[in-house]
Amino acid sequence: MGSKNLFIIDSCDEIQKLKLEKFAIKNNIVDLVQKDLEVLIKNSNKENVNQNNQLEQIVYIEEKREIVNSCHLYIERDIKSCYIRFYPSKEEEKIERLLSQLEDYVFTFLKIEEMFIQVYPNDFKMMNMMLKKGFENIGIINGMIYLLKEKEKEMSLNGINQKY
Repeated sequence: MGSKNLFIIDSCDEIQKLKLEKFAIKNNIVDLVQKDLEVLIKNSNKENVNQNNQLEQIVYIEEKREIVNSCHLYIERDIKSCYIRFYPSKEEEKIERLLSQLEDYVFTFLKIEEMFIQVYPNDFKMMNMMLKKGFENIGIINGMIYLLKEKEKEMSLNGINQKY
């Protein structure tokens, strides 16, 4: 099965960039990935990267040392929101695995409260999977369907823990 870890592209790591390029070529998304990578490189040169309110990342999962699925994250720390766009992939069955790891990363590690996912209107398989995973369809914006999942919060009510 290979590694089950979620990896974050380091814009200075040539090996990761080559893996991402190979993934982009395999999935015919070179221009899209290159554009996102250029933004990462540009932003990595800024001073105080950790102080930035807005953060962009490309994350991926791999098997046999190759990227099998990846997505772009745009994070707004002050309002605790994250916007995710999955890259089209020939390994669609791996999206569910990537999504599970993303939820843990976004909600637990980054302390984000709202996760938005962009889905192409004709991608019914992705849409159905997201709805089954608890995402809510909030409508179409700029030609893309947006789905929302909020972090579950626990509240104690007379000694009974409830999630809302």
